[in-house]
Amino acid sequence: MTRKIMLTAFVVISLILLNTCKDQPYQSYSHVKWQPPGALQLDPGVFVPDDSLIALGLELGDVVDVRIGDTRFQANVYPYLYDAGEMGINSFTLKRYNIERGDLAVYLAKAQKPEISTQPLKMHGESYPGDLKRWGSFVISTPHGDCDLFTGEIAEALSQRYGLPASAYYHPRFTFLGRWYDANRPLGKAPREDGHWTIPERIWNTEIDSLFRAYEQIIRSTAGVEAGEPLDFLCSFHGHDLKMKDSEGNRVNREVIEAYGSGFSQDEYRLMIQWFNELSAEHFDVQPLLVFGNLPEHQKYTIDNQTFNFWYTGLGTRSYGTLRKTNTVRGLHMETPNSMRFNIEAREKTILTMAAFFERVHAELMYPQKVLDKPLERKRVEVATVELPAAVFNYRKKMVSVLPLKASTTEVTIDEFASYLNELLKQNKAQIDMEHRRVNGTNGELICFLDAYSEDDMLLVEEGLISAAANRGNYPMTNLTWHAAVDYAEFRGGRLPTETEWVRLAGYWDDELHTYATEHDDYEHLEQNINFEGSLDAKTGCTYPQDLPVATLPANGNGLYDMSGNVWEWCSDWFHSQYYRNLEAEMTHADPRGPESGTMRTTKGGSWGAGVEVTKTSYRVALAPELTLADLGFRIVWDL
Repeated sequence: MTRKIMLTAFVVISLILLNTCKDQPYQSYSHVKWQPPGALQLDPGVFVPDDSLIALGLELGDVVDVRIGDTRFQANVYPYLYDAGEMGINSFTLKRYNIERGDLAVYLAKAQKPEISTQPLKMHGESYPGDLKRWGSFVISTPHGDCDLFTGEIAEALSQRYGLPASAYYHPRFTFLGRWYDANRPLGKAPREDGHWTIPERIWNTEIDSLFRAYEQIIRSTAGVEAGEPLDFLCSFHGHDLKMKDSEGNRVNREVIEAYGSGFSQDEYRLMIQWFNELSAEHFDVQPLLVFGNLPEHQKYTIDNQTFNFWYTGLGTRSYGTLRKTNTVRGLHMETPNSMRFNIEAREKTILTMAAFFERVHAELMYPQKVLDKPLERKRVEVATVELPAAVFNYRKKMVSVLPLKASTTEVTIDEFASYLNELLKQNKAQIDMEHRRVNGTNGELICFLDAYSEDDMLLVEEGLISAAANRGNYPMTNLTWHAAVDYAEFRGGRLPTETEWVRLAGYWDDELHTYATEHDDYEHLEQNINFEGSLDAKTGCTYPQDLPVATLPANGNGLYDMSGNVWEWCSDWFHSQYYRNLEAEMTHADPRGPESGTMRTTKGGSWGAGVEVTKTSYRVALAPELTLADLGFRIVWDL
């Protein structure tokens, strides 16, 4: 009976509206649903089937008049995959007009007198320079300024009120529209054929890379820093939706800020926690917990007697995105809970707390920690190889087997690669581009850069020949593409290892797959055996000066050096996050070679610029084969 009454009311209202609007086209709906996932920021917003936009001659983000009974308002309209008669309304919009979802008679027409602006959702970046004289190149960046709800608004307020240089990128992620760009790193997701939603796997392409470079330039212009010069400090400020269960079993947002830093010591992270706790207590009744993934004690943390694994490492941002070492001397990746952003009162408390927190960091921690001021002097290690027998082990919950192989005990050095480049030059297969300080192939494709961190710190060019910079010959060769690594390996009669071969080299000996490429996994042991970010030289008490000469630290159980830490290493495989999960269970997979195709290649091992947890033998990162990094190198294997 109720349904019949609703239907009758819907027909009557539609007739009244039709009479009222005369020749004005309109669409009517009988049921209001949730807005599409990831569209909460589109307020005021309504969502209708694609056909409705076509019928009304509307474009994405146009302004429409909406009428529900006596309630009338304007909103921006967006397409979504609803059934006929269904539409969605943004949750904030519903709350503002005290409307409940469900069976409702809704009328929608193109606004004749728009009172709000159209929102075509064009991706764009904003720069809020602030007071550079006071802050210097100390910047807060919000790469998902709207989809990480209100982070862009918070950054803009910090700039306007406190002079903090800030930048924001808007509209990079609308999955329901087939759009997903990371902005803070050169990755994205491809749309499905119907234009709605995206394919889950992240990809790299030149369009995505150019969008990333454009946003990176916005950050640099905000800081007043030229290309090639690092910022003093950059905070990548985000929002998260990590959940937990409350005492009644309801899923609620975790009251935690998960942060990961680079360029600070562990004691400095602990200081930042102390400062944040003191400052947030002045504004928040329920203080969000600040945890740092850099700290051993925060690999797990407890909220309301519930224990959670640390989740957001920001590894991509720190390794090859806006927070990479060559882009900023120090950095923070911060993921904030909804309770700090969802309403005006919470945002005001967050602005006050973060302003005081950044002022404290700027005043007291913007000085370099003590580092070794000259290259470590170690005896030169001759290029050596080891032969390893076949092995069978459990990797990512699947049994895999690896054939016997021979491997170089060290990463390829600058001396070795310089010799190879000279051979290419002799054969007219390479060209030196001094203007851009790079070596290209005959077709102009990049082989490598001459520099890693600063000019003349890796390769020198004298009289047309290439050599290692002073005291750098025995350091790992970096800043080269995957293609260049493959070509070098073939030149030496070898190849790059597959991911499973790399794991076998790094962690499998004594019939056991080790967590790290070393015997023990307690933090003190790892710090003395792996060059990761923040690790200390036991003899001097100083942090290592970025990369180390190959074989500086002890070898693993297979006689191989720097499998964990120092620099990342290219593998031969295409990358797909579900590759191992999709392998058939209950069988041993012989010599897995990865997916048949992709847009990114697998890298392993971690580096001096990454935390200790990513130096695990199981950890993997996907990088575009054209990408070069100052902490990314390779080693060679040979078939037996």
